[in-house]
Amino acid sequence: MLPEGNAVSAHGHYYDGKTARAHTAELKVNSQGELELSPALRPPTAFDDIKISSRVGNTPRRIEFADGALFETSDHRYVDQWVDRRGGSPHSLHHLENKTAYALGALFLVLIFITFSITWGIPWSSKYIAQAMPASITVPLGDSALASMDKLMFHPSKLPTQRSAELQAQFQRLLPTEESGYTYQLLFRGGGKMGPNAFALPNGTIIMTDELVALADFDEELQAIWLHEIGHLQHHHSLRQIIAHTSLAVLTTTLSGDISAAGTLVAGVPNVLLEASFSREMETEADSYSLQRMRHLKLPLEHFANIMERLELNAFESEVGGQASDGSEADDNDSWLHSVEIRDFFSSHPLTGDRIARFRHGQPAPLPMPTAITDTNRYPVEVDKLRHLLASEQYAGLDKVLDDLYQSFLAGSHKAEIIADKCYALLTTLTPQTLDRLHQWAVAMPQSYAAHHAIGVYHANLINIRRDGRYWRNIPELDLIAMTHHTDSAVKSFHRSLELQPNFTLAQARLYSLASAGNDKNSDAKKLLADALNAHPASYILNEAKLFFLQPRWGGDYREMRRTLETITELAQQNHELEALAGSLHHYKAIDAFEDNNHHRAVQLATAAIKRGHKSWYFRRRAKAFNRLHQRQAALSDYDNAIRLFPEDPRLYMERSWIYYMQGRSVLAQKDIATTLVLAPYYTDALYGRAELQSETNAHHEALDSYQRILYVKPTEAQAHYLIGQLYLDHLNQPKSALLATRKALDFSPRQPSYWHQYARIQSSLQSCEFMSTAKIYTALCEEKNCQAKELQWITSNRDSLIQDGTCPKT
Repeated sequence: MLPEGNAVSAHGHYYDGKTARAHTAELKVNSQGELELSPALRPPTAFDDIKISSRVGNTPRRIEFADGALFETSDHRYVDQWVDRRGGSPHSLHHLENKTAYALGALFLVLIFITFSITWGIPWSSKYIAQAMPASITVPLGDSALASMDKLMFHPSKLPTQRSAELQAQFQRLLPTEESGYTYQLLFRGGGKMGPNAFALPNGTIIMTDELVALADFDEELQAIWLHEIGHLQHHHSLRQIIAHTSLAVLTTTLSGDISAAGTLVAGVPNVLLEASFSREMETEADSYSLQRMRHLKLPLEHFANIMERLELNAFESEVGGQASDGSEADDNDSWLHSVEIRDFFSSHPLTGDRIARFRHGQPAPLPMPTAITDTNRYPVEVDKLRHLLASEQYAGLDKVLDDLYQSFLAGSHKAEIIADKCYALLTTLTPQTLDRLHQWAVAMPQSYAAHHAIGVYHANLINIRRDGRYWRNIPELDLIAMTHHTDSAVKSFHRSLELQPNFTLAQARLYSLASAGNDKNSDAKKLLADALNAHPASYILNEAKLFFLQPRWGGDYREMRRTLETITELAQQNHELEALAGSLHHYKAIDAFEDNNHHRAVQLATAAIKRGHKSWYFRRRAKAFNRLHQRQAALSDYDNAIRLFPEDPRLYMERSWIYYMQGRSVLAQKDIATTLVLAPYYTDALYGRAELQSETNAHHEALDSYQRILYVKPTEAQAHYLIGQLYLDHLNQPKSALLATRKALDFSPRQPSYWHQYARIQSSLQSCEFMSTAKIYTALCEEKNCQAKELQWITSNRDSLIQDGTCPKT
């Protein structure tokens, strides 16, 4: 018993052992030597009926009562006095920790223990514990984690039932045949701010977000991801991570005495599954499993590398754009979910080039073999009838044909809108005569919205020369003044058409295209399109134009294109014609691959586009890629399919003729060129091709006529003048005519060495000493440009010969 008169007090918190409530109180020794609380929350307690914790650093001291109550205080000085006067020495640890040598030694041992535990002990033990853990534990653990994730972050999947069933069937074919202890299942969820992602739960469930399904170009890419996730499950990686984090919680509790740390980590299993980074060893194991299984299943390894690169790019674009994957603005005040709003697959470990290269060097996907399509689903367009009505000035009849088509569209025939759009495109052949007749039509029928729209289409197609480098190439050259003229004329005509026919989707789409391409800087493209789609949301022409300008080359975004295609898929219930647009994403990606000279991938992407919706564009793009890969017969098959879909497109015949020509099938090439010129009489490439074939068969006068037709629409075409001069010189024996033609070529293209060489040849045949000045210009150009050695040698030898024999003076 403590002597009276030495009473001291300590301030702290009292816990009655029955509730979690803390009471601020003062504990002191009264005159009877008993511990007494103030306020009086309990009766006085004999000093021998309590336990006092040892002093460790500055951690609070605990005074435990026999009935389970507890008093915590940091007033160590008073508590030490009580312990000393009672004759105890439980604070010896405090004396030890105040000795520097002992403290440093203990710290060193603790650090070694922690390092060993985290680096080797916990990973090693978690591996064997996970393998031995029965399914009765892993199943409820996975179910609980999924329930938490569904509540906190996921949305119900919006995948169509048929699409989900297709993927489920593919997933089942990938499952391992050996006993693994798992009941595998694939679940789809809307990822929301998480975006494209996939991960495995410890009970054998693999979750994949809708956003990742949309991101994949091919189903094989999704299969590669599933195999990687199955690899994680086969090696118990998810379960090992949970065990490791739980073990860390136990270690933390042991070292700190704070049991709340363990509770926090165990309760955060969903976070662990979502955010824990797999070690390099684990990723290598999962990659190796995926690679081995893909080889066994004969899945091209490139698919895994491609989807990994796309996921990495998607994460980078999301970070730069400041948007979530679903297109919504990021909210800085979100909960912990904000930390994963832009996470991609394998988010916590960078997609290194080494991992990608490991799959990139595997076997590529084989090229598909084109087959003839039977269901063409083409839209009949009576081109000859329309052009005859225009040429014969039967404007009322022409107007009725076009107006009937649009009225049919307004009455519910969506196919009529597509046919009408093709009619305008094919009617407005880019010739001076066509433009004159279109203006005559507008004068004769000033209230005809069709006439004004046709004029707008003519000018818009001239502007689009730059968009399609071959179709309208060189007809005629567009300088800035001409571009401004055609833009103003097109915009004026389309607006006039809309005044006469409000909500005319064809004119609205054209105005949107002009604004999106930067030609019409006075219009807001987005507002134009929004207003147009508000009136006709299921319009094929408006949605097609929107998709076109969502290409990155036009400042768009493939993620937005995916979202737009989801909307279009829903609208296809109203307009089945929209189903043909389903392959647009892959088609535009095929164009990107083609421009990057990755023709093998261009074929694959175009094939995916074709599977999603037959369009002549898709077959044409794949045909071009096949041609670059020297797969001529495959290219011809695709051009045949494209022509079945759209037999009125002159580009298809022209491009097929090139392949026939390369194969030495001149008759078929000539037939296709003739068809091209029927559909587009002034198609420059076709006229060049026809002239070349005519020259090869010694039909030189006919070839001359073909070149003259080019000059009719483009008098400044230097190449045509040059080739005319070549015909006159080499085949028609008219050197003076050759001289005039070549001189014109030089007027329009004065720095072309080959033109000067031909000019010198003509002067030589005429025995003109102007050859000397021509030779001087030619040799000067050859110092800047590469000239053919044979031609340069001919020039210099003739020049030297004329100087030596005195025929011409040296200049």
